[in-house]
Amino acid sequence: MDKIIKISVIICTFNRSKLLIESLRAITRQNFASDQYEIIVVDNNSTDDTHDVVQMFSLMSPVIVRYVFEPRQGLSYARNTGIQSAT
Repeated sequence: MDKIIKISVIICTFNRSKLLIESLRAITRQNFASDQYEIIVVDNNSTDDTHDVVQMFSLMSPVIVRYVFEPRQGLSYARNTGIQSAT
């Protein structure tokens, strides 16, 4: 029987790829079973290497990490997109 995702951690970001990697590392070091939560990174139209950072991190992560692109600028758009993408 598959485990059910209990928590979706949504990170909304815009051109903060340098800070993003540390945030992702900190989240995966929590005392919570890695198969019971997911991390969703909502890229709010960044022009830096956010996509590549998330993709590289997801390959090594014990936690499901998903990248979602939101072209409409603004935190509300990014949050709503993250919520809609959550398992």
